[in-house]
Amino acid sequence: MKNAIKHLMLPAIVLCFTCSFTLVPASTAKPMTSTSKLNSKPIGGAYLVFAGKTGGKVSKKDLEGQTRLSMNGCPGAKESTIVSFTLEINKGGKTTRLQTSSDKLTAEMAAKLKSLAAGDSFEFKKVMAHFANSKDLFEVHTQKFSVG
Repeated sequence: MKNAIKHLMLPAIVLCFTCSFTLVPASTAKPMTSTSKLNSKPIGGAYLVFAGKTGGKVSKKDLEGQTRLSMNGCPGAKESTIVSFTLEINKGGKTTRLQTSSDKLTAEMAAKLKSLAAGDSFEFKKVMAHFANSKDLFEVHTQKFSVG
């Protein structure tokens, strides 16, 4: 009797085990056709805030008086300090890169941003910061801004 139960249970166990690794058909997967949803909101970590926005359309009025970059996101991001960044400006198809070692725009950066027209864009790149309680550097997530 024990042998009969063992012979019946073994195939049942093998069948259950192999069924648990069945692949899902590829036809049910939905490919991502656009990255706009991916870039619409920052995901995790610290992200850059400039003119009250994290990226996207910004008006010339929003740019007026902006002198400093800030962060939001993960715990501790607001208390962290930006120590360097590169500003890449695309004005009329011509790209200009300006760098600084602080969280403030230089006079040249502010002047270039003020001169932008509708359709021009800019992006902060290589934004490096350190936490308030340490000197460990980390890179801040950024997105592209366009003047509209």
